[in-house]
Amino acid sequence: MPRLADTQALIRAAVVDGDFAGTAAFLTGGRAPVARLRIHERHYAASLSKALLARYPALARLIGQTSFVNAAQDYVRRHPPASPCIAEYGLEFPRFLASRRWQGRTALVLALGELEWHLGRVAIAISHSALGREALATIPGGELPEIRLELQPGLAYLGAAFPVDDIIRLHLAGKPPCGCLLEPTPIWLEVHGARGEFRMVRLPAATWTFRRELQLGSRLGRAAEAGMDAKADFDPGQALLGVFADGLAVAVHCSERGI
Repeated sequence: MPRLADTQALIRAAVVDGDFAGTAAFLTGGRAPVARLRIHERHYAASLSKALLARYPALARLIGQTSFVNAAQDYVRRHPPASPCIAEYGLEFPRFLASRRWQGRTALVLALGELEWHLGRVAIAISHSALGREALATIPGGELPEIRLELQPGLAYLGAAFPVDDIIRLHLAGKPPCGCLLEPTPIWLEVHGARGEFRMVRLPAATWTFRRELQLGSRLGRAAEAGMDAKADFDPGQALLGVFADGLAVAVHCSERGI
């Protein structure tokens, strides 16, 4: 009888890889034990493929459901889940899909897949109470460049070479993407979601850069510099007020203290 670790490896080979050579000799009881184990093999592939289809529906529509399912089944064989949470599965699937060179649409597949992944992530976030701009009133002016803002958890900032937000909107309306949306058009997206809902907003490049730096934990001064690098006449003061006006700031961290 093999050790537990060896038994687990044999079961994995059967369920994930479809290789039953090592398990057949150890399966006992009932009729056709290998056939019964094949049920688990089929369920493994079907359930994970279904999870990928639910996570990337617009991507499936773009390349065709048959092609998508075939790629998904290949992916689940090569990349089994690393955690028990199915909602976390498939982060690298768009890159895997793009490696198949979908008629020169590699960049589009990657961009649309990244957006769909983040839409699923932000939609299940829980919003925190937003701060008003009066939260800055107690901070001496000389300390402002050193503060860090904590933003809402359901935020994502994506730069894309294609109008993937419009592709998503058409998909939600039950319509296929028109040809014009498959042409390169650089966009800078802010995605904000919570409790099953989300919104997508295109931002000017400098504003997007400023907010993304804040989300990454950069000091306010560094975020302002990044915004001005993107556009020379960028106004950091107005951009900061915009963050508060949009309800994105949930905490202000100043050196060792938080507000």
